[in-house]
Amino acid sequence: MKIFRNFLAYLTMDQYLNLMSLYDKSLAVSHVVMAMAQGTGSAKWIADSCNEWQQGGVDAGLIERVREVNAQPDWHPSKIRDELLFVRGRIAGQLVQEDGFPAAVKEHLANVIRGGGAMTRDGILEAYQHIQPTFIRGLLTQLGIEPAPQPGINGPRYLVQPTPLIYCAELSKILKRPVYLKMANQTLVGSYKIYGGTNAAVILILAGKDPKAIRVGIGSHGNASLGTILGMHNLGIEQVVAILPNHVSPLKEKMNRDFGGEVRRLGETFEQAVAEARRRMAETPETRFLIHAYDHVAVAEGQGAIGIELSLQLAALGFKMKDVSLVVPGGGGGLLSGLSLALPRHKIYVVESESHHYIHQSLQAGRRISAPDMGEHRDTHAEGTALLEVGHVNWPVIQKAVPKERSLVVQEADIDKTLAFFWRELGIRAEGAGILSTAAMLFGGLNTQQPGRPVVLVVSGHNIEPELHASIVADYGHRWSEGLRV
Repeated sequence: MKIFRNFLAYLTMDQYLNLMSLYDKSLAVSHVVMAMAQGTGSAKWIADSCNEWQQGGVDAGLIERVREVNAQPDWHPSKIRDELLFVRGRIAGQLVQEDGFPAAVKEHLANVIRGGGAMTRDGILEAYQHIQPTFIRGLLTQLGIEPAPQPGINGPRYLVQPTPLIYCAELSKILKRPVYLKMANQTLVGSYKIYGGTNAAVILILAGKDPKAIRVGIGSHGNASLGTILGMHNLGIEQVVAILPNHVSPLKEKMNRDFGGEVRRLGETFEQAVAEARRRMAETPETRFLIHAYDHVAVAEGQGAIGIELSLQLAALGFKMKDVSLVVPGGGGGLLSGLSLALPRHKIYVVESESHHYIHQSLQAGRRISAPDMGEHRDTHAEGTALLEVGHVNWPVIQKAVPKERSLVVQEADIDKTLAFFWRELGIRAEGAGILSTAAMLFGGLNTQQPGRPVVLVVSGHNIEPELHASIVADYGHRWSEGLRV
């Protein structure tokens, strides 16, 4: 069965926008119902809201049910939660009655209302409760449902096509637990970075900036600039300068150029590339904007949309969020902080390489570790996480959300063995930073914690130089399992 995200692909643009209008109304109603459950909404505010909905064309039966709830202030919270599910169901029911919707969409929505099949009632409720209001902007971005700030779009309905969650039978057998791979690498740019880059573009447009006059700069190892270039271009912002350090692979440089970026090579480190991008953008701050690869609120918020996507995918499989662990690659903290905010009750682990593990060091020390504390860059095949500090924006979120016991470090050889495993056993090409989560389960001892518990491993990127990948597979393909700790 297709989950809620995927059925949007069946819709025409008019049906799509109609759906989003109904979604906005359902969200407003749901917030009121939640306020009732939490005792934070006054009876007058709720009554006024009902009057506004009546003028706005919200389903009359839905309004009547909210008014009934408003007249019962002593209801138990569980009863209120039942009403919340009813609200969501009525919105879906209104869609089912719409003329012109494809049969596959109607069948799916009808199944959601019934709570049948794999889409369980508890799963839907768990998913909704984990969608935080602060991340609605990221949700809108990744679903492509903000029609106003899209001056240059004539193509896909999605700004970011949802990435799949797949059951991995091979890993489940090895690790003796249900293992799912969140394939955040399955995007047009080969990594999850498109989520953050797109959200940053949306924020610029929403701020009233003229897309034709904007010039954006970003320092990057290659993936973040790719995501930013495509995200900006999809919104009509065509002038994007990518500053890449000299060690970035030729493949990533070529991809940046092919996607329409203005590429410059400068410096030996990511930090030097960022400094150059900042200098260039500071020349005319009215029209030039620096987008940091991870230390940026809009970027982190956009990455958090992956968590919203994941919460609904898990709900479709009948999982409750509290019963599933999530393992995420580290680095500067953009993805980790975004997911931590989007999934505040989720058990999240973070994994880094032995060469660059500054989130781990920061969590152990109880303070943000900066570049002077950690020294110089070292060689690693987890190139995307080769950074010298945790983001200023990201660190407070990470410190609050991730206990130091949930931070792990894996050896460089184990990264290579995991890359070989992905290719030889799964037929998946990935880059080193993209498979850190799996390396921790296979070789880092993480699988010994809470054995049998379902786990989601984020696969974050696959933009690796073909020659390097072939060399690693040749070296470790037949001995990838040496040193397994399962």
